[in-house]
Amino acid sequence: MSTHAHTQRETKKMSKEIKIGNGQSILVRDADYAHAASFKWYAVSQRDGGVIARRSMTEKEVAENGGVRRTVLAAQFVHGVPQDTILDFIDGDGTNLLPENIRILTVRQQSVRDRGLRSLASIGALR
Repeated sequence: MSTHAHTQRETKKMSKEIKIGNGQSILVRDADYAHAASFKWYAVSQRDGGVIARRSMTEKEVAENGGVRRTVLAAQFVHGVPQDTILDFIDGDGTNLLPENIRILTVRQQSVRDRGLRSLASIGALR
């Protein structure tokens, strides 16, 4: 068995799914499961056809945020990064929140990535 296949199998064993509606679920590490599963997450369709999970802030979070309500994105919540942090899903699956599938991007990196995706879409390479 290849090291990659072995690693994927081990990762799957150490992860759990949380239902987010519309027949969708997010995949998180066992260590993140209890905290993330204590909230009601909702599936949100993206323009590219993908899905991400979000929830509303709790009253306590609103108070801590100066009374301002914001949407909480599951990926940012699970990885403990500020809401203005840009996360990229390496495999393109916004429901795979495992650490090996997430990378933090700068605004410039996101712009370059998005420009490249738009170019591929314009020539019909993304369908």
